[in-house]
Amino acid sequence: MLKKSDKLKKKAPTRAALLSDTIQDFLNSLVLERGLSLHTRRVYDYELSWIGYHLEKSGILSWQDVGYADLVKLLLKRREGGRGPRSIYLTISALRALYHWLVGTSRKPRENWGERLELPKKGLILPKTLTHEEVEQLLGSVGVSATKWSNRDRAILEVFYSSGLRLAELATLRLENVDLEEGILNVIGKGDKQRMVPIGGRAREAIERYLETERPKLVKARTRSEVFLSERGTGFDTSTLWLLFKKYVKRAGIEKNITPHMLRHSFATHLLWNGADLRFIQQMLGHSSIATTQVYTHVHTPRLKEIHKKFHPRG
Repeated sequence: MLKKSDKLKKKAPTRAALLSDTIQDFLNSLVLERGLSLHTRRVYDYELSWIGYHLEKSGILSWQDVGYADLVKLLLKRREGGRGPRSIYLTISALRALYHWLVGTSRKPRENWGERLELPKKGLILPKTLTHEEVEQLLGSVGVSATKWSNRDRAILEVFYSSGLRLAELATLRLENVDLEEGILNVIGKGDKQRMVPIGGRAREAIERYLETERPKLVKARTRSEVFLSERGTGFDTSTLWLLFKKYVKRAGIEKNITPHMLRHSFATHLLWNGADLRFIQQMLGHSSIATTQVYTHVHTPRLKEIHKKFHPRG
């Protein structure tokens, strides 16, 4: 039986910790130095930790000892386990980024294996969206609720759909970045990049109503300048906003699985359906490349076919 003093002794660090330690150092450097989003950090962490775990199981305890064949073997294992091209793409992207970082550190690998790993074609995955009717159902569900902070919740959903913000951007939106007179939001997005996003009349009215009637009641001594406040007087985190969104989806009676990001997709798709220029949508969404925004043209294609069939004399 171990003595109590033995149980309290700290274990000496082992070489096995080097893999995970290096992964965390890499991720932290990307967040601090390159402004990597927390979402991307979580994805990279998951993918690289899986690789690291299986390398350790096979007796490889540092990235300097990893061979090209070791990585290929694990990628094949990933694919045989049912992971599709898009998922493998993420794994290889994370490995490439890690090796690129390692080359510039004292932990330089024998070879930059990341450069030799070929990215599979991700395939076109069309973004899922809500119909106009489902959006109206969702927004209307707040008005019929008995929620204490219904003006706040209505403003959150109206701004979300009117602006196409990411969930984290909505959570961190500050009062000084809202110009209600002009109907403009100054949004700080990925990599601390700023962009100007207009909002519609209904969203402006919803924010004004919330700021006049409910936000003053939510302010506490520790409150900062986030627009949307929880009952504790602090800004929302993304998980709490997610739950709030799902609550109103349920109240709206929408049975299909709807995520907050689908409201952002719906914002872009509905703009395109109504004739907005793709470059304008790119700017609104904060995409650094037009190629990212072009996926919405594929969502638009069925709508164009529907219009053609309905209105063309030989449709």
